[in-house]
Amino acid sequence: MVSREEFLPVIISILLLGVILGLRDLGSIPILILFAAIVIAVNIAAKELVAYFLDAGLSINFWYFQRYGFRRHEQLKKPFPVGLIAPIATALVTFGYFVWMAILQYDVYALKSRVSKRFGPYKFSEMTDFHVGLIGAFGIIANLLIAFIAYIIGFEELALISLYYSFFNLIPISNLDGTKIFFGNMILWFVLAILTIISILFSWVVV
Repeated sequence: MVSREEFLPVIISILLLGVILGLRDLGSIPILILFAAIVIAVNIAAKELVAYFLDAGLSINFWYFQRYGFRRHEQLKKPFPVGLIAPIATALVTFGYFVWMAILQYDVYALKSRVSKRFGPYKFSEMTDFHVGLIGAFGIIANLLIAFIAYIIGFEELALISLYYSFFNLIPISNLDGTKIFFGNMILWFVLAILTIISILFSWVVV
């Protein structure tokens, strides 16, 4: 469940994405905000659900960039909110024809209930890279499923937004979902990436 601290980044992300996507047709902004809300809410809900079954907590925030190298000192003094800047910058440069849609990032932490289980279904009490990646993967899977359903019932624009949101979040850079999935399970990342790309190519043909 989204906490008070996470509520503001989520709402800003929804509004930002909806407004930017509607720059070329201002009248479509309200419906695009609704579509953005569905896509982001479904993504977060799927992650929260998987985290719950893994006895883990989830924190959602803007995508920040800080570390630019492998050494500890190779990082910015303050995190840069690239998740807020990138969508605006890409939309302005391309006059709304290209929008970077990866805005949020997630972090996972083990709940006390998990740590207390020294025996049972968990090999480790802490969250492994696989668990962290699995949580992100289900967010992508949920978005692909929403895209499929939206296309079937005739909401092609919602389907496209969900597909592109999946695509951008699958890019394995910085602290995006794609990085966590890639290092958690490379095969799973490749499967999701192929499914997403095929779905986008298919949408170009039929939509």
